[in-house]
Amino acid sequence: MRIVKDEVEVKVPATSANLGPGYDCMGLALSLHDRVRFRATVGKTQVYVRGQGKDQLPEDENHLVVRAIRLGLDAVGAFQVGVSLWQENQIPQSRGLGSSASAIVSGLAIARAIISEPQALDADTMLRIATYLEGHPDNLAPAIYGGITLAGIHRTSSEEAATTKELTSPFLEMGEEEEAAQDTESDQPVLSGDFPKTWAVKIENHYGLRPTVFIPDFELDTSQARALLPEQVPHADAAANVANGALLVRALEDHPELLMAATTDYLHQNYRRAAMPASLDLMYWLRAQQLPAVISGAGPCVLVLASVDDQVKSRAEKVGWKVRTLELDTRGVREL
Repeated sequence: MRIVKDEVEVKVPATSANLGPGYDCMGLALSLHDRVRFRATVGKTQVYVRGQGKDQLPEDENHLVVRAIRLGLDAVGAFQVGVSLWQENQIPQSRGLGSSASAIVSGLAIARAIISEPQALDADTMLRIATYLEGHPDNLAPAIYGGITLAGIHRTSSEEAATTKELTSPFLEMGEEEEAAQDTESDQPVLSGDFPKTWAVKIENHYGLRPTVFIPDFELDTSQARALLPEQVPHADAAANVANGALLVRALEDHPELLMAATTDYLHQNYRRAAMPASLDLMYWLRAQQLPAVISGAGPCVLVLASVDDQVKSRAEKVGWKVRTLELDTRGVREL
């Protein structure tokens, strides 16, 4: 795989994941963007950051965009190059708006733009590689595909795996022959088995959703928020969350009147109160105003799946929240 471009610029949207009950599988892209300009060099890696994250983010090979470029090029068998990056960030860091996902996706989009066969890093392949870095695809899918997405990782239950092993040999041999045939039919690079097998679909919104984001002046590390989650939850809570997640898909498509019920979560938000009590208090205050509010990703931002009137905005701003009503970004990452 050859490098055919030595300069490119990409733009990637902020994202909000979970949307209440859609834990680790639902997300949407917002009209708030980071822009990254890449230039191939022969010197050491250099990164220049303006805006969000300035003087905080690494300026060498440890920068997440650089790591994603490296991984993307390796995955398709392309040569590595020297890297100079100029990053203009609008997405707040460590606020639950997908700043790490945007960095990973922008790096992979850069890798795709500079190689001779960009189809080797199509959207589905990018999602697999990005999930390898991020661990879960909820923020990554909307950053890649745009709009509202459902995404996950194909997993086999222990029972299913055990049953498969008990099948008679003709079935197993047939499967192996088919896989071998598929391998020989394509001359595209084959991703290592280390990359997870992901899936993603888009949810089409038909009523002009305009989400509102409430941004605090404090940060929260995602790992800290995840550490508060229990290993087990009551069966009734899990069942209620599945029902609400299914309802949320329909509500986001064309039934906004269902959003209040559909955004009720039993799986993660309340367990995280200790890490962000102000966010939970705001979320429930907004819900008391009949606004479908949720914690954005791991927090501490709060997302309302609707426009918010000026009076509500003013009251939140008076106690320290920055409020922005945004559009859905329906395109996802793109080359400029």
